[in-house]
Formats: sequence, structure tokens, C-alpha cells
Amino acid sequence: MRETTILLMTCGSMKRMFGSVLLVFLVTSRLSVAFEVSYLPDEPKSPYDPPVMNFQKGISLLDAVRLTLRHDPNIKLSEATVNFQKGVAQEQEGLFDWTLSGNFSYEHRQQELRESMKEVEQEKRDSIDDGIAAGEQFEGEAKSLLSALREARSAAPGDEKIKAIPDPIIQAQLLVIDALINEQTESGVREQLLKLRQKVINDNIDVMTEGLSTGLEDLTAARLLRKQLGEVPDDEVFKTMNFGMKLDRLLRNGILISPFFKGKMEGDNYKGKPKDEDFGGKGIENLYQMKVGFDVTVPLLRGRGTESASAGERAAIIEHEASRFSLNHQSSQSVLDTVTSYWNLRLAQDSVSENIRSTERHAQIVQLTQLLIEADELPAVDLARSQAGQARAKARLEIAEQQLHQARVALAVVMGLSVTDDETTLPLASDDFVARSDDVLNESVIDVLVRNAMLHRQDLLASVKLQEADQVLEVASEIDLRPKLDLLGSGWMTGLGERSIKAAGDRWVGPSVSLGFNFERPFGNNFFEGRYAQNQAARLQSEINSANLKRKIRLAIVRTARSLMESSEAVRHSQRSVEFYNNTVEAEIQKFQAGDSTLIDTILTEDQKTASLLSLIAAQQEFASLVAELRFQAGVLVSHQAEESVVTSESLTAIPSGR
Repeated sequence: MRETTILLMTCGSMKRMFGSVLLVFLVTSRLSVAFEVSYLPDEPKSPYDPPVMNFQKGISLLDAVRLTLRHDPNIKLSEATVNFQKGVAQEQEGLFDWTLSGNFSYEHRQQELRESMKEVEQEKRDSIDDGIAAGEQFEGEAKSLLSALREARSAAPGDEKIKAIPDPIIQAQLLVIDALINEQTESGVREQLLKLRQKVINDNIDVMTEGLSTGLEDLTAARLLRKQLGEVPDDEVFKTMNFGMKLDRLLRNGILISPFFKGKMEGDNYKGKPKDEDFGGKGIENLYQMKVGFDVTVPLLRGRGTESASAGERAAIIEHEASRFSLNHQSSQSVLDTVTSYWNLRLAQDSVSENIRSTERHAQIVQLTQLLIEADELPAVDLARSQAGQARAKARLEIAEQQLHQARVALAVVMGLSVTDDETTLPLASDDFVARSDDVLNESVIDVLVRNAMLHRQDLLASVKLQEADQVLEVASEIDLRPKLDLLGSGWMTGLGERSIKAAGDRWVGPSVSLGFNFERPFGNNFFEGRYAQNQAARLQSEINSANLKRKIRLAIVRTARSLMESSEAVRHSQRSVEFYNNTVEAEIQKFQAGDSTLIDTILTEDQKTASLLSLIAAQQEFASLVAELRFQAGVLVSHQAEESVVTSESLTAIPSGR
């Protein structure tokens, strides 16, 4: 508890010194914070739930496409991929975040005292005990001598009490003086000898009194010291406390900086003893040490520079951009699938309508045949022939209705919608086929479309971005083929003090510096060689994919443009064929009713008209689909603005001009 209180007191004494270091850290980290904001996680979204819609009045092509952009699971999967790549980029950016770490440890260790130290402590106590015994002996002798001297002071010269003085020197002096006094006959000399005798006795009494007083004080102090020392200790105790904080930041050029603050307390003593040596302790105060400074690691070979250190982050950012292009391409692909499915549905609807008309016409022929047979203008066997034609028309209608249902389901699938048992949840096309256009597609227009596609095709842009990312990783892995050689540097200030940690923070000494090198060279270098080979192969694959995609785009535009021109001609010829058959069928029925035409000719003409109309519908469907496909191949089917896919009726149905 005492060490914790002292630690808190030190924070105030170090505020000015450590504050300046923190200021540098905060200013440096501003750029990192600004970069991190762009990668804040998005708000959680609800799980994918395909909607159910009602199509009693049908749906336009534009609305169908817009629903596709909103609900198609393939687009949502691509969006999830974008978010995934965003997370990868954010993860890679995290390598360059400021990282605060701290530590605190306390150790209380006990161990038995060495025998040699026990002997030293025992000798210390034995010496004091001997001194106490000698002091007590001196006290007795001094008191006995004082008593004898006081009695000798009142005794006559030559008295036997002089011989009772325990100090032989004093005794001898007084005996000599007493002998001189007894032999002296002159009164004056005798008087002087008596004064001398008295002075010797008084002086010795004074000396012994003072010595006894001092001795008693020393004896009391020795007894107190011996009591304080107590018994010889058997164990000793060591206490160590370490604490510190550190900020780590890997810069994008590969340099690692680590500002730090460290503190340490060390203390040791005999178990159960105070620190004071007079009380049986070691007499050693706790030592407090603090350091504030920074460590720097500078890569000189492997990991040097932004090309190596931040390659993962830069590649992840590029791949994130590529995923956005892939999302845009998926939007275009889904739109194309929707347009194709929509025109397939229009084909199926028109086919059903035409087959219904054909079935009704065959029913009319059957009625006419029955009337002519009743009038004996036709043989009865012709009724079976006309009924066979009606049966074929009904069969074609059944097939067309089946195809219509399949086309409605297919459109719902590509739009990302769910359906129920209710027939109205399946879409119906409300738009008619695109009118045939006389826009000319020639070689110059096709060349422009190819050039523009190289600039606007989102899948090609994504492929180029992936190639760029692979190249970044290849360069980094090539740099990392070098051995590791890092320059290690440190600079710090030191505070040292005893008794309290505050004393350690009162005076800082420094700066101190250290320099060193860290070298590493793997034999064979297989790890880094293998990674370089992988990245090199990945870059080569991305280059091949990009080149192959460009080739496919060019060929697809040329093929689709030629097919579109041929389809336009097919629509034109089919329209003329239908016009001719419209007039022919009506005239043929009138002739059959008048008896000027045979039943076979009438049935054949009706079937040929139906086939002609179905051919026209198929040609119109192919033409409309090829228009959308050409726009898709040219990269102009969908426009992408501010991360949003935009479509218009013109972008879905107009032949690209090549401008």
C-alpha cells in the first residue's frame, strides 16, 4: 500500500517531463486517426430476406431492373465481399495503430540466511554482549574504587584503609605520599604533602565519578542496542516492484518507435526486522529507479521502406477498390440477366397470345369444315384433318403456356424475388419489344466501342486493380529476400532515489543513449523465396487474366455487334413475312368458305402465318437481348455514380452509338 501511494505522488512530479513526450506522440498520431475514420464499421444491416410482390398489372423493364439492383442476392453477395475487403484493409491498417501497453509486477521473496551471514550477525551480538559484561564489571570495580577513595579521604596517613584501595597505582601513590608525610618533621612541608594527598584522592574520585557516569550511559546504550537487535535472523526478505507504460507505433516506412516510461523498486532486509541497522536490519533503504525515453528500430535491409512495410495495407486498399469494381460489374451482369429474362418473358407472353389466336382460327376452320360437309361440298374425312390442325394448335398453346410459366419464374429468380402459390406473385412483362432501329453499326463504331470498353468495363478495371495489388506484394516479397539487419537505438532520462519514489523524480539525469544491431540470415531462405515465388506467380496470373479478359471483351463486342446487325435484318424480313401472311390467310379462308380453296391449303396457310408470327417474336426477342448484351460488353449498360448503379430506359434499349 505504501509503494502504491508513493507511485501516485510521483505522477505529479513527472507531469512536465512526460507531458512533452506525449505531445509529440499525439501530434504524430493525428494522421493515423484521420486515416482510420474512413474505415469505421458500417451500421449492422438486417439479414437478406427476398420480398414477395404482386404483379397483377405487370411490370416495366426499367422497374424490373431497379428491383434487381435492390434485391438480387448476387449483388448483395458482392456488397458483402466489398465489406469484407474493407475489413481486410482496416485490419492491415491496424498494424500502424498506436498501441498502449502497461505492466505491473510485485515480488515478495524469502530465503534462508546464509550461514556466514548468520555468523557475522552472531558475532555482532556477541561483541555487544561482551561489551555489556565488561561494562558491568567496570561498574562494580568503579563503585568499589570510589567507596575506597572516599573512605581514604577521611583516613589518616598510613591508615590501613589506604591498603584497601583496589587500584594498585592509586594505592601505591597514596602509600608513597603517606610515608613521606609520616617521615616529615617540618610542619610546612607536611602540610603541603597533606594537600597533595587530598588532591590526588579528590582528582581520582572526580575522574572515576565521571568515568562511571559515562560508563553507565554506554552500558545503558549497549543494553538498549542489544535489546533492539534481538535474536540472530534466520531468513531474509527481498521485495521487487516493476511498473511501466509503453506506446508502440510501426510507421509505414518500417521504422518502429516505442516511447516508454519505466519504474522499479528494490528492497531487501532480514525477516521480521526493521530496516535500521541498530534494530537488527540490514540498514539498506529501498532503491527507486525511473526511466523515460524511447526505443527505435530502423530496418536497414528486410522490411525497409513503404514498399515492404506497408505493402499489405496498400494491397488490401487496392483489393478493396477492385471489389467495388467487381460489385459494379455484378450489377451490370445482373441487369443484363434481368433484361434477357424480361425479353424471354415477353417472347413467352406473345407466343401464348399468338397460339391462342391460332387455336381460335383453327376452331373457326373446324366449324367451316362441318358446315361444308353438311352441305355435301366436302367429304366427311376432311373433318378429321381440320380437327388434327386444331389439336396441333392446342398442343402448341400448352407448350407456350408452360414456357410462359418458366419464363415468369426465371425473371423472379434473377430479380431476387420470392413467390407464393398466388399466381400474381410471378411477374408479367408490360413493355413491348424494342422497335427495330436503323442505327448503323460499322467497323469504326465497333472500334470505338472496343476502346471505350477498355475504359469502362468494371470487371476489367477490377482485374487491373488486382494486378496492381499483386505487383505491390511481389515488390515487397522481393525486398524481403534480403537478410534482416535492424538498427536498434534508445534514448532515456533516469531518476534515482531512496526512501520514496518521489525522491527519484526530483532529479533526472541524462540523456543516456544506446545503439546496436540485430542481424538475421536464414540458411536457404526458403520461406521468403517461396513467398516471392507465390507473389510472382500471382502477379503473372493477374496479368494473364487481364490480357485474356481484354481479348474476350474485344471478341465479344465484335461478335455481338455482328449478331445484332444480322438480327436487325431478321426482324425486318420477319415483319415483311408477317404482313404478307396476314393478307394471305384472310383471303384463303374466304376462298375456302366459297369452295375455291382446299382444306389443306387453308390449314397450311394458317400454320405458316403462325410460324411467321412466332419467328417475328423470336427475332424481336433476339434483337432486344443483343442490344442489351452489346451495351453490357461495351460497359455502358449501367452507369455507376457515387457508389450507386443508375439505369435508364435508353441505356437498356438503345443501340450504343460509339461516341
